[in-house]
Amino acid sequence: MKHTVKHPLAPERARQMLTSLLDTYRDHYKDYDLKTEWKDDDTATVDMCISGRDIKGEVKICDGSYEVDMELPLFFRPFKGRIRKGLDEEIERWCEQWAE
Repeated sequence: MKHTVKHPLAPERARQMLTSLLDTYRDHYKDYDLKTEWKDDDTATVDMCISGRDIKGEVKICDGSYEVDMELPLFFRPFKGRIRKGLDEEIERWCEQWAE
């Protein structure tokens, strides 16, 4: 599932926000075994396990957006619309807190 989420942040601020968001989620949702690794300055890989199903993805920081590419297991595919909406809402909420 590919999805673009717009953000109003400068590139460095967008990177800081994404790092903070991923760290917070890793601490808050320990049962999901969230793992992140930065491939480069602008791209993070994300792995987690929800309901016994592995979800792998990548988030790329672009000028004015985050490009999300996730491998959704068949079980989650009917919920793509909800997942996209949730990503939009959550990143918007975080961006409001991180806006300069």
